[in-house]
Amino acid sequence: MRRVKGTSAQKIEVEGMGPSDDTATHKPSPEPLLHALNQMGADAADAVYVGDAIVDMQAARAAGVRGIGVTWGAASAEELRAAEPTAVVHSVGELQTLLGL
Repeated sequence: MRRVKGTSAQKIEVEGMGPSDDTATHKPSPEPLLHALNQMGADAADAVYVGDAIVDMQAARAAGVRGIGVTWGAASAEELRAAEPTAVVHSVGELQTLLGL
């Protein structure tokens, strides 16, 4: 498991990861997620991507990563569900429970 730093639900940084402009394409392309997985030496099958936008869920699906939609951002719960994520959560506590934290 990789260490994460940050206490805000809005921004959690994974140690050792560069800025999101390290790739030529952006979400919904899977390239940024695949780049991050490569940098961490992680497999898509073992990863979870948490996002608040439809493009986040699209990128996760395209990268073969489980996507978890959070409802305190860009998209509504209904919009997130339409993108077919693994789960949709409505609070940080619910996300922590789902992730076993």
